[in-house]
Amino acid sequence: MVSDVVHLDTTISQRIKHGDEEREDEDTISVSTASTDNCDGAVVLHDAEDKAPCFQNIEVTNSSDVHFGNKTYYQGPVTIKQILYTNRDGENKLPETNDIYHEQPQLAINEKVEGGLNYASYNDGYTTDGVHHINGHGKLPNGINHDHFETIRGSGEKKLSNNQWLLVGGAIFAVILLIITAVALALSLKGSSSSVSQILVDDDGPSSEYITSLPPGLRMLPRSDWGAVPHKGDYTLLKKPVPYVIIHHTATERCFSRDTCKAQAFNIQHFHMESFKFDDVGYSFMIGGDGYVYEGRGWNYWGAHAKGYNNVSIGIAFIGTFTKFLPEAYQLEQAQLLIEDGIKRGHICKEYRLVGMNQVSTFESPGKSLIKKIKTWDHFFDFATADSKLNNSCMSLQTNLTIISRNEWGARTNIGTYTPLKHPVPYVIIHHTATERCFDVDSCYLQATNIQDFHMDSFEWDDIGYSFMIGGDGNVYEARGWDNMGAHTLGYNNVSIGIAFIGTFTKVFPEPLQLTQAHLLIAEGVQKGYINKDYKLVGMNQVTGFESPGKLLIQEIKTWPHFYDFKTDSNNL
Repeated sequence: MVSDVVHLDTTISQRIKHGDEEREDEDTISVSTASTDNCDGAVVLHDAEDKAPCFQNIEVTNSSDVHFGNKTYYQGPVTIKQILYTNRDGENKLPETNDIYHEQPQLAINEKVEGGLNYASYNDGYTTDGVHHINGHGKLPNGINHDHFETIRGSGEKKLSNNQWLLVGGAIFAVILLIITAVALALSLKGSSSSVSQILVDDDGPSSEYITSLPPGLRMLPRSDWGAVPHKGDYTLLKKPVPYVIIHHTATERCFSRDTCKAQAFNIQHFHMESFKFDDVGYSFMIGGDGYVYEGRGWNYWGAHAKGYNNVSIGIAFIGTFTKFLPEAYQLEQAQLLIEDGIKRGHICKEYRLVGMNQVSTFESPGKSLIKKIKTWDHFFDFATADSKLNNSCMSLQTNLTIISRNEWGARTNIGTYTPLKHPVPYVIIHHTATERCFDVDSCYLQATNIQDFHMDSFEWDDIGYSFMIGGDGNVYEARGWDNMGAHTLGYNNVSIGIAFIGTFTKVFPEPLQLTQAHLLIAEGVQKGYINKDYKLVGMNQVTGFESPGKLLIQEIKTWPHFYDFKTDSNNL
């Protein structure tokens, strides 16, 4: 039996009066109304009668319809005016506002303060202080959960609910995580700044004692000495002597000791094989800041360092990043000694061309500082200004013209009848196909068929437009051939042979073998009477509004014999 408090549950039952009969509906509401007096600490209920009995301690359990006194039924809206929850031991005293922590609607909490207990009354859900209240002993009406309320401990002390504790905990965790992230970022930036400072200031460079202790001459470390892993698959042999030496940087941190340079060489090989899926490290050789040359693929095998030039070049990479500073002087010396050794052994042509990776690709390698330096070396080759020198020993690597017939590469039959050309034609017009490049027979066959399909299906031409195409595999692919008018240059198709380099050459150059085959093809045409001996060599962009053959290829053919500039020559035909 509960001795301290009496809970009164008001029951609202809805009834409608219809004649002499009453039934449940939703128009009239019946409630028991109560007001109170103190009666020796008990609850006095005033109903319809003037005098009401005093009830002592009452406990009600498992009941949903409890009434004290008579029921009175009303038609129309009814408002609950007052319910008092009280306790016998305290004074009837309203709580101080600052002692109540209120947040849940229509509810608040009584708490023990100096002088007794606070009593909260429910007047349309509010007390005189405007705060919603419930009984301070935690006894709530049926169906109400304690988790919905706040409890207050001591004078103004607040206890948070589980949900609020979760919010507070989440906020604290977020702050801690933010602090950790900020610290980590600060350390990272500090480390980055230190690295940049190290690169620019070069505090960790080799000592003068180390430099003077280096043995003279070329210092080569074979693969086994730096821990290279075996290559995958089979190497492709280089045809020597190669006409190109291509300079790179590895775009990594530098190294200045034997151990760190060995580690860098190993890491570079691992990166090339695991990330790029190469069969081996891409370079022929690497040169470390310790003053040693690290053997990569070596003298005898194709590299994987400069697409389009791997089969005609030796790739030399300086370990480090050289956009803002130069390699060490002894690194540069080792590169020059390595090239000299290659020439002596017959691996590099005596009249080789020295170029940077960024001259034959869109990459930044070997870096602004290093490319500026190698421009001062012998044999540096500028595609824009230098003579092609077809007659030198380097460019005569392949002396045989190789033409792949239409049947061999799977050309479709042309539509209709060709228009014959009148020989010899006065023009040779150079194009690029504005497609991907190809570097082996299979990929070049595929490119040739794709180009023909595009011309016939998209342009609705009778056949592929060019007279011939030249692939990066070093082969000429017959298109309309010597005898039939092409569809490659409007206004010049009936007076020209159109030769297209397979690829796009606005930012990269064709392969050396492509250039060689173009010269051989033109010479063959002149010899057999298809091309006039005094032919004019032009790029498509000179006679049309198109970009073909691309900025770099037009620069190349400007150095060839018979190149014709309409702006300077008045004898156009």
